[in-house]
Amino acid sequence: MKIIISFMLILWTFTCHSQNNSLFNKASENYQKKEYHIAIKLYTEFLSDSIHSSALNNRALCYTATGELKKAEKDLVLALQINPHSSLYHYSIAVVYDRMNDYVNSIIHYHMTIKYEKEPQYKSFFGLGSAYYFSNKLDNARKYLTKANEINPLKKDALNNLAWSYLDESPQKSCELFLEAYNLDPSDNVTINNLGYSHLLCGDLDKAYQLFQKALKLAPNNSFIHRNIGLYYMHKDERNKACENLNQALNLKIVEKWGESYITELLNYCTQK
Repeated sequence: MKIIISFMLILWTFTCHSQNNSLFNKASENYQKKEYHIAIKLYTEFLSDSIHSSALNNRALCYTATGELKKAEKDLVLALQINPHSSLYHYSIAVVYDRMNDYVNSIIHYHMTIKYEKEPQYKSFFGLGSAYYFSNKLDNARKYLTKANEINPLKKDALNNLAWSYLDESPQKSCELFLEAYNLDPSDNVTINNLGYSHLLCGDLDKAYQLFQKALKLAPNNSFIHRNIGLYYMHKDERNKACENLNQALNLKIVEKWGESYITELLNYCTQK
């Protein structure tokens, strides 16, 4: 079980040739090479001479990549003060708030992103729909994830997250959407695992197990796959195997990554007398 989170951060670049802009472009090159600390240093040097919203945005992208989210937020707040109508800056700060699990603010800025975009973008509707999902506002999640899928029906992430939004209300529809996502990319371990989980919920245990084994071959250290195999054995009432896979999920830090709620059912099964 895993909802997809996908961030697409876009770098703003200069095309001028002054010495200062050469410094900016060098920083951008380091960002593209994922040399984020070097890029931060160069952007900071550039900003010491003049405050420019694009440099603030780009430095914020570096801070986001290095996990320095408060610094990224500070840069983007200032960038938006300079250019409040930039869809790019609104998107960048929405991503930062996503990383902070501050979905109230991420939703606000995704809406502003969409407002100022010249054309509807998959990434913006996907981000907004996913933020609504994590806020447990499922009707809105479905609305915007459906729009993302309409914009680009060849991307699996919106279908996967749309499937999660239907899981409790309509397991059968959820299974159908997970299958659509799987058909787009039958080699992706997360999509395979999600489809297996949906089969588990829809009662096809044998198919679920086959998919979990396929996903496990691709990603043996994916804690969710081990969790799901544990759930399979729980449904089969094979306690030893169920608890063995729970322990593997725990060893792979499933609790630290996603929270104890994801393993409560299996944990109760393994600890009951």
